[in-house]
Amino acid sequence: MLPPADRLDIIDLVHRYAARVDMRDLPGAAALFTADGVLAVPRKPGASSRIDVFEGRAAIERALARVLRLDGTVHEIVGHVIDADPASEDRARGRTACVAHHFSRGKDDQWYIHYDDNYVRTAVGWRLARRALTIDAMRLSDVRHPSGAGPARLMSRRKDEPR
Repeated sequence: MLPPADRLDIIDLVHRYAARVDMRDLPGAAALFTADGVLAVPRKPGASSRIDVFEGRAAIERALARVLRLDGTVHEIVGHVIDADPASEDRARGRTACVAHHFSRGKDDQWYIHYDDNYVRTAVGWRLARRALTIDAMRLSDVRHPSGAGPARLMSRRKDEPR
């Protein structure tokens, strides 16, 4: 079992990743990986047999830049489990279930996804060593933004918020 403090730190890491992507803080999201971290994602949504693997923070940041083509995103974390690595107290594994909303041209492209994660304790806290995305299902629906601002503006990072 992981100590409660470690469990909370890893939960915070997972939520910060989702928030950083939604705020379009791609350097901040990439910084949540180890320097040699890996992000594995399907090459094309709906056709997950081809996987692209991005190694290192710079490559991960470039991979995450795909969200910039959208009006905005909202990631809802709907489940998260963490298992200690029996071989090392500085490593853990986890699975994060999420509904990822991708807003574009009045549509909400909802992806029901999960991440299979490997976490490593570093000098600056827990970081993602590997994150592999699987798309379990997709749904497209219409969406309206009551304020007229759209999700990108609503989710933008405050200027005073630390990275």
